[in-house]
Amino acid sequence: MHVAVTTRFLLPGGQLEGLGRYTFETLSELVRQQPDWQFHFLFDRPYDERYLLAPNVVPHVLAPPARHPLLMLAWYEGAVAAWLRRHRPAALLSPEGFTVLRTQVPRVLVLHDLAYVHRPQDMGTLMRRYYARYVPRFARAAAQLVAVSEATSCAAARAKRGT
Repeated sequence: MHVAVTTRFLLPGGQLEGLGRYTFETLSELVRQQPDWQFHFLFDRPYDERYLLAPNVVPHVLAPPARHPLLMLAWYEGAVAAWLRRHRPAALLSPEGFTVLRTQVPRVLVLHDLAYVHRPQDMGTLMRRYYARYVPRFARAAAQLVAVSEATSCAAARAKRGT
């Protein structure tokens, strides 16, 4: 089985925090447990070789680097969507809470929190608007939602309903 994974938060130089650490630890275990699967790690910038966790990991760098909401749209809905159309993996795993809307590939989306709802003052206006507009859409588009806590699970259910 071929599985695509968005790995934007696996930053070069060992700068892993939060989402990057979660992504690294989760994928390390998943790749080890599924040696017969081929994992296609989709990076938005040059990657650190240490993220090629096993022989069943194939790296792909897709431009542009996505650190701004407009570039995130270009990366997910442009570069990643095109890659999915060309390669047709069995699934797309998005461990960082963002995913592709324009694809028929089944998506597994991990939601960590809904800070844009609970602590909007901690985010810039543009990023908060991006989250408010797209997170409910991502939740509805996902074939499977994974929440990292019970509180996030309840909030994700509300986001999926659009309430």
